[in-house]
Amino acid sequence: MPGKEDYCLIGVLTKTHGISGELVLKSGDLRLEDIQKMESVFIEFDGILVPFFIAGISQRGDTSAIIRFDDIESEDQAAEFVNCKVYSIEVITGEKDDIKYTAGSLTGYQVIDVRLGSLGVISEYLDFANNPLFKIKKSKREILLPVNEEFILEIDNDNKIIKVQTPEGLVDIYQGK
Repeated sequence: MPGKEDYCLIGVLTKTHGISGELVLKSGDLRLEDIQKMESVFIEFDGILVPFFIAGISQRGDTSAIIRFDDIESEDQAAEFVNCKVYSIEVITGEKDDIKYTAGSLTGYQVIDVRLGSLGVISEYLDFANNPLFKIKKSKREILLPVNEEFILEIDNDNKIIKVQTPEGLVDIYQGK
């Protein structure tokens, strides 16, 4: 089971907003567009990371957003999560500008294997417990690539390219070799 060190801190839920269960998320590390790409996050509640699906999010100032989660439908329910930390599964931390890349924020990036060339474009992040995967599409072919830091060599955020080195044989099973 992954430990807290396997996750990326997104921010803190600082207060409730309105009466419909919305919360204010204060975040300094990730841009709002990165958070909007995520389907779910983990809220630390009583020392345990609990997964929640994001129902909606909107910008509120430079470093905060109003976020709504599935299953949190009232101000009283939301109040239980005030001052809780919010995490996402971490893929890799980029040194450039201290940007933290999360699996959900890499959808749409082209994946290039150093040995095989272009594998395709990440069409979806599949958040399976203990085995998260990138779904990569190229033409009619689909590849499922484990999200593993050992495979990822470089992330070029400007050009939306991920350079990987997959183990021999992993991609071959999808190419019928």
